[in-house]
Amino acid sequence: MSDLATLIPTPVELSLNGKTLSIVPFKIGILPEMARTCAPFMDAFKPGAPVDWLALTIEHGENVFAALALASGQPQTWVEGLTAEEAIRLAQTVIEVNADFFIRRVLPSLTAAANGLTLMITAGRTPSSS
Repeated sequence: MSDLATLIPTPVELSLNGKTLSIVPFKIGILPEMARTCAPFMDAFKPGAPVDWLALTIEHGENVFAALALASGQPQTWVEGLTAEEAIRLAQTVIEVNADFFIRRVLPSLTAAANGLTLMITAGRTPSSS
């Protein structure tokens, strides 16, 4: 990959539900909201393992739809109107384009936080007792 492609990522075009979307890496302004929205279901994404989209949608549908709406720049009602196949294509494209966010940033942060809490609990401390 050239340095220019790294600095100016090429959008991935995706046609869904009568619209052509340009999926690009997340802008810094949506990272906090995206991280909060994705946090409840990030454990569903394990490197190299397939995602059970049906279970993910059943368990965390509202968050999944909100995250896809943020990532695509479309209203959540539009995302909810996609077919299952279209929603999966959108989600996979968003994850591929933003792999750095999902794999290198959010997952390790959530894992570290969970490990820290586990150590505290094992040691007989809780965040509220410190």
